Formats: sequence, C-alpha cells, structure tokens
Amino acid sequence: MRRVLTFAFVLATASCAPPACSETSERAARQDIKLLVEDEGPLAEAARARLVARGGQAIAVIETGLYAANPPARLRIVRTLAEIGARETLPILEHLAAHDPDPGVRAAAQRAKEQAISAHP
Repeated sequence: MRRVLTFAFVLATASCAPPACSETSERAARQDIKLLVEDEGPLAEAARARLVARGGQAIAVIETGLYAANPPARLRIVRTLAEIGARETLPILEHLAAHDPDPGVRAAAQRAKEQAISAHP
C-alpha cells in the first residue's frame, strides 16, 4: 500500500508544472503581445510566430493587447488570431468585425471570423 501511495505522489508531482514555469511562460506571452503591438518589423513577426505557436493558450493575452493597439497593430492581432484558428477566437473577431473604428480592421476581422467558422462548423 505504501508503494502505491508513494508512486501516486511521485506521479502527481511530476506531472504538474511548477508555478515558476507557468509564470515565466505568461511573462513571455505578455512580452510577445507588447512587441506585436508596439513594433512593426521582424521583432513583431517573431512575437506573432511565438504567440501562434502557443495556440489557444495565448488568446487571453492577445486580447489584452487590443486595448493599447493602433489600427496596424490591431491588424497584426487579427492576423495572429486567424493563424491560431481556434474557436475561442470567434468572440474577439466578432467584436472587432462589428465595432472596430477602422474599416480595414473590421474587414480583416470579418474575413478571419468567416475562416474560423468554416474551420469549426
């Protein structure tokens, strides 16, 4: 019985991520969204690629980037969400398609929304 409990404890502690690891990952994601919003060159592209690689886990952080983003940055955010392609991007894309003050962002968000809907019927 003691061996089973020891094995269960080792398995449980080995499979969960330490808080420092998740904090580091979250900090890196926040740094990437800052680069995506504030930079227009290769740094923004590299940040976008890292956010896309995080997939659905990056969506909440990406959404926070909208608050400080100018139209070109919002277009980069829409492109990032489109590349992630997760169903969870739909509420953000729907909001941008309906309410963004920039017509280019609204159009890009509409296209990305339609693409996401067709990928996830």
